[in-house]
Amino acid sequence: MTKSYLRLILVEFFLIGLLAAFFLSNYYTEDCLRVFIAWAAKLAALFFSLAFMASSLACFIKASWTADLVKYRPHMGLSFMVFHSAHLIFLGLLQFQFHPVFDLAARKALMGGSLAYVFMYMMALTTFPYFKNKLSQKTWNRLHLIGGWWIWLIFFRSYFKAAIGRNEEYLMFAALSLVLFLRLAYLISSRMKGGSSTD
Repeated sequence: MTKSYLRLILVEFFLIGLLAAFFLSNYYTEDCLRVFIAWAAKLAALFFSLAFMASSLACFIKASWTADLVKYRPHMGLSFMVFHSAHLIFLGLLQFQFHPVFDLAARKALMGGSLAYVFMYMMALTTFPYFKNKLSQKTWNRLHLIGGWWIWLIFFRSYFKAAIGRNEEYLMFAALSLVLFLRLAYLISSRMKGGSSTD
């Protein structure tokens, strides 16, 4: 399991680096870099959404593909980490080469985003069995539940502003709204059955 996780991370970082090196070596402009920033964020949000709603979706749709989503949820979570890390690296290049994006950002936005990254790396680390076994199941569940909701909030806020304020990114906003709907429906369903949802 650990080897497959590490292989996934290394392969994805390699492919992203290869693609970025090819394009940015030939078209190293602010506009090109911003395209990489935007798509890294979109793919990160997509992998996160799939991982975060997998169990909820499987609860309502009994099919082999939803079972596979649950099975490969750790892999999707790690893919989210890889693409969101790439997003941060590209933002760093933008900061130091073209535009002081971090200097101009509001302090609250920086703090919220930074906390999301802290949760992301803690969740990614505890995906590996060695580190997961260092935590009790209750603590692990709480970390991934609280971290998941915080990351969802950061993504949702960002794409809500894009959809409502700038009339763009409607698909990402819809995807994150679907995550909210499924998670809440799963929670209500679990409570009605007398259980609890920590997934």
